[in-house]
Amino acid sequence: MKQSAERSRLSRRAFIQAGGAGLAVSTLGAAASTPAVAAVGRQWTQIADIVVVGSGAAASVAALAAAKDGAKVLMLEKAPVYGGTSAKSGGAFWVPNNFRLKERGIEDPKASLLAYCAAYSYPHLFDSNSPTLGLGEDVYKLLEAFYDNASPMTDMLREIKAAEIGRFHVLPDGQGTDLPDYGVLDGNNKVPRGRCLGPIKPDGSPGFGAELMRQIKARIDAYGIPLLTSHQVVRLVTDGDGAVLGVEALNDGKEVSFGARKGVIFATGGFTYNREMLNLHQTGPVYGGCGVPTNTGDFVSIAGAVGAKLGNMGSAWRAEIVLEEALEYVSVPSDVWIPPGDSMFIVNRYGNRVFNEKRNYHDRARVHQHYDPNGSVAKIGGSQR
Repeated sequence: MKQSAERSRLSRRAFIQAGGAGLAVSTLGAAASTPAVAAVGRQWTQIADIVVVGSGAAASVAALAAAKDGAKVLMLEKAPVYGGTSAKSGGAFWVPNNFRLKERGIEDPKASLLAYCAAYSYPHLFDSNSPTLGLGEDVYKLLEAFYDNASPMTDMLREIKAAEIGRFHVLPDGQGTDLPDYGVLDGNNKVPRGRCLGPIKPDGSPGFGAELMRQIKARIDAYGIPLLTSHQVVRLVTDGDGAVLGVEALNDGKEVSFGARKGVIFATGGFTYNREMLNLHQTGPVYGGCGVPTNTGDFVSIAGAVGAKLGNMGSAWRAEIVLEEALEYVSVPSDVWIPPGDSMFIVNRYGNRVFNEKRNYHDRARVHQHYDPNGSVAKIGGSQR
């Protein structure tokens, strides 16, 4: 445990520098996870109704929703700062059937949205004649849950007036029109523009990830939700029947325990900076990423220790990045963000034009990652968020 404790320590300065000054990845590794431990005779450091692990947009909104319903909430964040990758991102929510679309009289039917998502994410399984669109029951229900709850989520943020969050705007594409969806803009996609919402700054200008998380954090503070940074959750605490009662975490090399009367919510990062997991689950070379450097896949080990089923672990949202930048920085400052257009040509390292420049950066990165004229995977880095 001594080694795991030492690896969990990361200063605020080192965390910030990791996004632009080449901090060694080995200092950011996930603590080795052991099976969940029993709660017999345990002395809790703190007890709450809901313990939320993580502090990005998903974790923060979950904490606000629980607090709004009267629950006592505690947030635990591995990094020394609040916000996760959400604070480093563009700060946009992709929300079907959102309030802005409704205000403009634009219908976004559930059936077509589910078909669009299924066809784009699972083209090898998609079957329009299947009751579950060719997907497994669990995956189909996840898509349904997204459609059913995404719009009410933004409505909830507006209702509780999370700082200026109630002034969500439809993200523009820089040419005075709504940002188009990343997937195919015809066929099953009946609403190709207008689903992307972003925050508005106090001066009325569009905001990004840092602004989104600033606004949400203001409301978290208003609700009095405790946020403990530099607390790396390493395992679950269960009873004799396997029910989750809380978590164990590391803080400055010491183990601390937090009880949860009603449940634990994990909304943590991926495993971009865990080379072992990347090699095991991802195809092709991955050089760095745009997420924060604490994304080392801790939850994969924690969930697996209690028998959670893993699925779709080869999936990622990919982006093109400058290779030299990825080799220099642990977490690259930004991906290669270029607007698609008719006047632009992009070639791979062989000088071949291998994709449609109008496709989004995820699709472009996938082509770069896998294309090789000799039939093997090209050693051209993409990145993972």
